Amino acid sequence: HINSGSSNNNTRFESTDTEVRLQLKDSTGTAYIAARNDLRFGNDTTTERMIIKSSGNVGIGTTSPAALLHLNGDGDAIRVTSTNSGAGGAQMDLLHYSPSPADEDVNGVINFGGYYSGTNSAYAASIKSVWSDVSAKEGRLEFYTRDDSTFAHHMQINHHGGIAMGENNPGYDGQILSIKAGTGNNVLYGESSDAHCIVSLRDDSSTMNIGYGATGNAHIFSQDGTEVARISTGSADKYPTSGGD
Repeated sequence: HINSGSSNNNTRFESTDTEVRLQLKDSTGTAYIAARNDLRFGNDTTTERMIIKSSGNVGIGTTSPAALLHLNGDGDAIRVTSTNSGAGGAQMDLLHYSPSPADEDVNGVINFGGYYSGTNSAYAASIKSVWSDVSAKEGRLEFYTRDDSTFAHHMQINHHGGIAMGENNPGYDGQILSIKAGTGNNVLYGESSDAHCIVSLRDDSSTMNIGYGATGNAHIFSQDGTEVARISTGSADKYPTSGGD
């Protein structure tokens, strides 16, 4: 029955059963809104699609949401579109509104993972946003990956744009790229499907690229793509340098 109370002119639906349900029907089908401690939304009178728990957690595709918003289902879980006619597109914010922010506070995390055996789950990778110096509004991005039982920090982008690679490598101010190999001997490895593998360097006042790389098993030094010196085990390939023959 419908009970119209005098308090705030509310209209109240009551039932002596354990659930009160409002069914909505048009020419194509039926949907319902039901209350049973929780607020439930469904279609076809029996299929529940969304629930708002008494705790405030919202579940879509699940009746037991484990977070403030829990989505469960096949295919794309979240899609954000923007109708902005300007340059701005769709945006997603992860914000940490702490009343007392401090250095090393984590202000946003994206975790990736799932079942690895039966119903046992673990994170496989993670991206964290961290305050390096909160008073200066300086932050960094940290990237974590799992190797068996070790879930470690393997790369980060610092506030000045420098990239630090290697386990727990913080990098240093002014470095664009810092690589820490740990116990490995190969700190940096490059390979090309071409006959040459060259790394080129150039400062802002230079008119030529200075290159170093490999051709076969020889060490090659080049200037704007032209070889100027070579070091190798073959005597015919040894070129003189300013340091001697």
